[in-house]
Amino acid sequence: MCIIGGSDLKHFTPVIDAKCLSWCPKLKYLGCVFKHGSCEIDVYTAVGKFCAQFNNIMAILSTGKQNNELAAVHLMKIYCLSSLLYACEMWSLNNISAHTINVALNNSLFVKFLTVAGVKAQIL
Repeated sequence: MCIIGGSDLKHFTPVIDAKCLSWCPKLKYLGCVFKHGSCEIDVYTAVGKFCAQFNNIMAILSTGKQNNELAAVHLMKIYCLSSLLYACEMWSLNNISAHTINVALNNSLFVKFLTVAGVKAQIL
C-alpha cells in the first residue's frame, strides 16, 4: 500500500507495471473515511450506519405488543451510538459535519417518541 500526499496531485499519475492508477476521492482506514486532499473525516458514512441500525431496532421493537421506550433508548445508546462515534477522538469536525451528527441524534430520539405517541416515522 502506498499513500502519496501533497497539494498538487492532479498533475501526478502513479504508474505500476506500465499501468496508470486512478485517484480515489476517499480513503477508508480503520473504519474512518478520509476526504480527498484533507485530513477531514467524512461523517456521512457513520451517520448512515447509525440511521440504519436505529431503523433496525425500531422495526424489531415495533413488532411486539409492548412498546418500551426505555429499552429502545438504551439499545440506541449501546448499539447505534457506538458506531456513530467510533474513532471520534480523531475527527476534526467543521460546523456542517457537527450539525449532521447532531441532527441524526436528535431525529432518532424524536422518531422514537413519535412512534410511542402512535405516529409511524422512520429516519433516512
